[in-house]
Amino acid sequence: MLLMFLFSLSTGVKAQVPATVNIYTWVDKPQYQLGETGTLYITIRNDGEDSVEIRNVSIEYPWFAYVKDHWEGNETITLTPAVALASKGGVWNREVSFTVPTDGRATTAFGGATQITITFAMDTGYSYKTAYISIASTPYPMSIQNIDELVNILTIQSTLLFIGLIVVAIAAFLATRRSSGIAKVETAA
Repeated sequence: MLLMFLFSLSTGVKAQVPATVNIYTWVDKPQYQLGETGTLYITIRNDGEDSVEIRNVSIEYPWFAYVKDHWEGNETITLTPAVALASKGGVWNREVSFTVPTDGRATTAFGGATQITITFAMDTGYSYKTAYISIASTPYPMSIQNIDELVNILTIQSTLLFIGLIVVAIAAFLATRRSSGIAKVETAA
């Protein structure tokens, strides 16, 4: 039991950032097309009693992958010298541009939301936060491009349907009129 107790202590040694250091992230648009450029906003705020230093901020996008001979879809902002955040309200802000790749790494099922992971290292430990990003796998479904062509097609279809109904009605009228006008001929036996 002593060994199990010591083992449980050894796994929890890694320092964690106090809960009083908060990170806020958001993106500039609700949805992105493949190949489109966007902006990720990052704000780290120290609400604690002690000042802390930010040493680096790492960003991992959903299209993070090893491509041919290098990694793509991640970025590290190294802060040299480290940025000190004063206690109770010290803030660090950054805007980071990104471009959604046009290959299959960025697509999600049915254009659903996926996440960007932001990790920041400080003198007191590390923490991470996720921001959500939605990537459209197809063009916007409510696009109003070429709406005039769609209206023209629907108008032509409606007109042809109306003419077809008139032709069928006339044919039915003539067929019933001729059959009632035929005189019955009786043959004498």
